[in-house]
Amino acid sequence: MAGRVLVVGAGILGCAIAGQLASHGVQVTLIDAGPAHPQASEGSLCWLNVASCRDPDYARLRIRSLEMWRSMAGHDPTCPVRFQGSIIWTTKPEATGPQIALMEQLGWPAEALDRAALREIFPDACNLPETAIFAPQEGTAHPAHIVAWVRADALAKGARIFRGNVIALDQTGGRVTGVTLRDGTCHTGDAVVLTAGRNTPELLAKLGIALPQKPGAGLVGWAEPTKRVVAHAVSSAEVDFWQDDTGRVLFTSPAAKTPERADGMGAEDMMGALTTLYPALEGTRVDQVFARARPLPADGLPVLGSAGCPGLFVACTHSGMTLAPVVADMLAQAVLGEDAAIAARYRIERFQPYAP
Repeated sequence: MAGRVLVVGAGILGCAIAGQLASHGVQVTLIDAGPAHPQASEGSLCWLNVASCRDPDYARLRIRSLEMWRSMAGHDPTCPVRFQGSIIWTTKPEATGPQIALMEQLGWPAEALDRAALREIFPDACNLPETAIFAPQEGTAHPAHIVAWVRADALAKGARIFRGNVIALDQTGGRVTGVTLRDGTCHTGDAVVLTAGRNTPELLAKLGIALPQKPGAGLVGWAEPTKRVVAHAVSSAEVDFWQDDTGRVLFTSPAAKTPERADGMGAEDMMGALTTLYPALEGTRVDQVFARARPLPADGLPVLGSAGCPGLFVACTHSGMTLAPVVADMLAQAVLGEDAAIAARYRIERFQPYAP
């Protein structure tokens, strides 16, 4: 059993893994690169969802994690996750039924909404689609608030945080035994867990370990507080958005976060798409924008577990907010010697025929 573990990266995944390990009595040091190296977590829409369900095994993983979020929120009223449900506007009405059937096969509640039902839900909206899907058990959280909550939980369980920028993974006798920081400081441990987002592949490559990535640009914006226009998370063809308790609207574009369909939409373009849907938002200012390079393994699936080198573990995924609880549980099991709990399709070995 690893008695001392270094977790590199203090976003949602790093903090969740640190907390899970600390709850098992592990001495955990969480290494935070600090504000000079912004976290991908800050650039998240933080829509906690199942997504398309085209890959049933991956959808089940997401459902398991959502159920864990729901359990945590039910046990701790300070958990900033809200389960107000999601509404996915469909551009192809004929796709609504098959998508709902997929969700129901997985045991994930969903129902079809026609345009009349949508008018009742969105009385001030324009250009409503013919059909949409309502997923009542999905939710949202303020990105900064949920990361702070998970970090506070890790600290309460005994994890420590150290500020520094990791530039190398240190080895002794072929085993990873620590890290070196940019200032020359070294930290040692029985194991190292890499949750460094887009920096993870670079650190792994120094050991000859490949983790190919797709382009992962992400852009989200916050609009200033405004009248209540929506009670759910909404996904439309042009813009995804939800509104917090203060009236601020957090938004992104499917194009801005899906590189293969990117069309260069900026925050003002997205706000324009929002006002097309909600004329009442005309004149609302964008008061905060986050542009982040988000981790996105080449096949779109998470990379979890042993990194193929003794003492080194990795967690790299695009949907960190949704998957944080289940990833933390799986990585803790791996570090504690139960790596077999992670399915082969999520292991880094699937990429090793490729050169880093």
